Amino acid sequence: MFQKNHSYAVWYRNNKCLSEFNFQHNKVGFQRLKRIVDEAKSPTVYFEATGIYSRPVARFCQDNQFKYAQLNPLELHLHSENLRRIKTDKVDAHKMAHAVVEKNTDALIPGLKIIENYTN
Repeated sequence: MFQKNHSYAVWYRNNKCLSEFNFQHNKVGFQRLKRIVDEAKSPTVYFEATGIYSRPVARFCQDNQFKYAQLNPLELHLHSENLRRIKTDKVDAHKMAHAVVEKNTDALIPGLKIIENYTN
C-alpha cells in the first residue's frame, strides 16, 4: 500500500522563489515547515486536496493557526492543461505557484506553496 508521507514546498514572494524543499510528515519535517512559514508575512499555505494524504498538512495549519486553502485536483487541472504530463511534486509545485499568482485564484499545490499576502 502506497502512503504519501512527504510534501514538496515552495515559497514565493513577488513572483520569486525564495525557498523550496521536500519535507516528511513528521515532527522534524513540520518543524522545518513552521520555521519557513513563520518567516513569511501574512502567508497562505496552499495544497492539493488529496484526501487522507493531505490531512496531516491541514492539521498542521489548523494547529498553528495558519491560513490555508485546498483545491480539488480536477479544478486545478482545468487551470493548467499540461500540469501533470510529467508528474513530479517539484515541477507541479512551481507550476501551481505561478498559476495562483498569475490567475489570482485559489489554485493549490501538491505539497505546499507559501504565498505572502500584501494589502498594498
